[in-house]
Amino acid sequence: MTLEDEETLRVVGVFLVTFVVFGFSASWGVLQLAFLASFAILGGSLEAAFIFVIGPVAGPLIFKVGVRNVLILGSLILCLGVFLTSLIRSLWPLFFKVSLFAGVGSSMIFITSISIPAKWFTKKQGLALGIAASGGGFGGTTMFEINPQLIATVGLPWALRIQGLIRAAYRKKKAERCVDSKLLKMIHYDFLLLSAFLYGFGYLVTFFYIPSYAATKGFGAVNGSTAVAVYSAANGLGRLVLGTLGDVAGNFNMLILSNLLTGFLFLVVWNVTENLGALYTFSILGGFFSGGYWSVITAVVGQVVGLENLNTAMSILWLVNIPGFIFGGPITSGILQASKDGSYTGAISFGGAFLFASGAVLLYSRFTLEKRLLAKV
Repeated sequence: MTLEDEETLRVVGVFLVTFVVFGFSASWGVLQLAFLASFAILGGSLEAAFIFVIGPVAGPLIFKVGVRNVLILGSLILCLGVFLTSLIRSLWPLFFKVSLFAGVGSSMIFITSISIPAKWFTKKQGLALGIAASGGGFGGTTMFEINPQLIATVGLPWALRIQGLIRAAYRKKKAERCVDSKLLKMIHYDFLLLSAFLYGFGYLVTFFYIPSYAATKGFGAVNGSTAVAVYSAANGLGRLVLGTLGDVAGNFNMLILSNLLTGFLFLVVWNVTENLGALYTFSILGGFFSGGYWSVITAVVGQVVGLENLNTAMSILWLVNIPGFIFGGPITSGILQASKDGSYTGAISFGGAFLFASGAVLLYSRFTLEKRLLAKV
């Protein structure tokens, strides 16, 4: 096998990882309608947040048992978690089975694999990362189309068991620290951490709430699911295109553009959507630009801290994402419940403000690093 073949297989492998990991999280909005809506939000938020929980110990764990063994164990735990979710009958088992098993299993395979393309590609790093990350968007699209049919045909428990079956389907080096304090002294890395913290509060709002938003507006459950499927497909395309553009225009620039425009589209487009066509327009544009974060963030971190520190730096960054992924959904739900007329304006503005603020932090960091507007950064 040639080096080029090995590189291609690694990218395809990470594509499949993001496909199954983010496919389940992104499609939670449909599953949520099948669960009791009063408690489903936190279950989905916890599962999404736990995708990043293994981050601080990923390096040492890989050193001890190897990449292959971590991936196998994570796949088995994820599969078990989804199967156990199909057996839930009350509130707390949902939190425990979805977040602990499915979330930790997802974390083990995602954190272990996501930085691999950045270390194997130098010339077309953005393209490689874009292809690998695009699996998350296309996975969400696929699961959004499959879930309603599965639930209608075989019921929610068996729909989850089938997804569990889908999920079933590097060389060792010097051990890395869980947290390296020297990284936290790098000002531009600190800005990236602050941006990641803010980003987590807004990212999942669309996936969790577009289905219920569509139902509230009278568009129907099917159109709501389709809108999120469109959002996920555009998200996958955005990961690919913006990752590729990062090689040309600069990954830092693409990350800023992605976060600012996603927040802007929340505040200016989704907030005033009153018909199905406008909702689909938002799904296409919002999905496309939100995809940039996942395709270029690894390259940007490597650019700031150096490839030799990439694994540890990414582990810390994923950990910083967790509060937003856990509490963003429930806070948005609380805003919705507090709305006297059932308006989604407050909830959408909450998500959009955090996404825009995430981009604004990066914009400030970028101009302290390079003041020329058109410079490739």
